[in-house]
Amino acid sequence: MSDEPVRVNVCIRKIAFGDGVGGMERAAVRHIEGMLATGLTVRLYTAAETLQGIVPPGVEVVDVPWPFGLSTGGGPTFGLAYWLWVQRLRDSIALSDRYREILHLHGAAAGVLDGSGRFAAARTVVNPHGLEAFGSFSLKRVPNRVFLRRLARKGRFADRIIATDELLAPVISRHVGCSASRIECIVNAVDLTPLSTVNPMQEPDRKDIKIVTVGRLVRNKGYDLLLDALKNPAVRAALPARWEWIHFGDGAMADELVAKARVEPVVTLSILRGRSDDEVRSTLADADFFVQPSRFEGSSLTTLEAMAHGRVIVACAVGGIPNKISEGVTGYLASTPTSSEISNALVRAIRKPTTGAAAARLVREKYGANTEKERYLALYRTIFLDRESERTYS
Repeated sequence: MSDEPVRVNVCIRKIAFGDGVGGMERAAVRHIEGMLATGLTVRLYTAAETLQGIVPPGVEVVDVPWPFGLSTGGGPTFGLAYWLWVQRLRDSIALSDRYREILHLHGAAAGVLDGSGRFAAARTVVNPHGLEAFGSFSLKRVPNRVFLRRLARKGRFADRIIATDELLAPVISRHVGCSASRIECIVNAVDLTPLSTVNPMQEPDRKDIKIVTVGRLVRNKGYDLLLDALKNPAVRAALPARWEWIHFGDGAMADELVAKARVEPVVTLSILRGRSDDEVRSTLADADFFVQPSRFEGSSLTTLEAMAHGRVIVACAVGGIPNKISEGVTGYLASTPTSSEISNALVRAIRKPTTGAAAARLVREKYGANTEKERYLALYRTIFLDRESERTYS
C-alpha cells in the first residue's frame, strides 16, 4: 500500500527489554513489540550503555552515547546531559530513501525537531511522557527544567503528538505549545498475556491485609502522603489487626520513609528493590489493595496493571487516573493529593472492597495491547496520507 510505513525509527534515551523499568521505557518496549508484530522493522536509537535485556529480532540498534560523566537520571546535571545527548541523536538519525519511515520520538528526544532542515520532510510522531511534572515547581529542579522544557517544546513541530489519556491532552497542549488538532489520544495499555498466567504468592488461610505500591520513591509519587495516611487513626481503626505495606521500587526517599515508618504509630513497611516483573505481578495478584498516591501522574501503567489483576485501587485524582477509576465502581479516589483525602479513600475501600472485578473488566475491554498497536498503525497510515495529500495539492 502507498500509505503503509515500512520502518519505525524509535528514539529514546533509555530502554530495557526486561524487568524493573519505568513507565516511559515500558511504553516504548510495548510500542516496539507492537510494531514488529505488524510486520514493520524497527531502528532503535538509544544510549547502548543503558540498554538492558534481549533486543527482539527485527530491531536494529544505533548507539547514541550518553555524555560521559553526567547524570543519567534525576541528578543536577541531568537536563544538560539530556540536551547534549539530543544533539548527538540529531546527528545520528539517518532516514533512508529506500524505506517509508516514521520518526517516533519518546520523551525529550523531541528536541531533534526544529520545523525546518533535515527532518522537515520526515513523518514524525512525539510521545512526550511526563509533561505533568512541569506543573510542580521545585528550586532543585529548575536547572534541569530549563533544558527539558526547551527540548519538549520542539514536539510542536511533529505531525502528531501522543496523549496517553484524554485528560492529558490539555497538559500537552499547554506545555508543548501545540494546537489540540495535532494531539492524538492513544491510551497506554497493558499486555494481558503474562498477567493471565500469574500465580499469587499467598499463604493458606491468610488473615492479614496486604497494601502494595509500585514506583520510584520520589516526592511526586506521594508515598510520604500514603505513609501519613496509614498512621491516621481512622485508617488504623478500619484495618484489621494484621496488615502490611509492601513497596516495589527504590529512590531518594527510601531511607526517610523507612525511618518515619518506625516512629509510633508504626507502619510495617517492606521496600523491595530490584525484583523481577514476575515477583511484582505475583505479589500484586495476592494484594488486597493497590495504592497510587501521586501528587501528579500521567496515564499510570502500574495502576492499569493492578486493575488487570482485579485489585481494589485507591488513587489520587490526578493525570489520567480519573478516566480509569470511577468512585466506588472501579476503585476509590482521593479528590486531592493530600494525606487526609487518601485516608478517607482508604477507609471507603476497606469498608467496601468490592470493586476489583469491575476494574479488571474495564482493562480487558479498553486497555489491551492489541488495541494500542492498531491505533499506532492507523495513526502512521493517516500521517502518510496527509503528507501525500499536501504534496498533491501544493
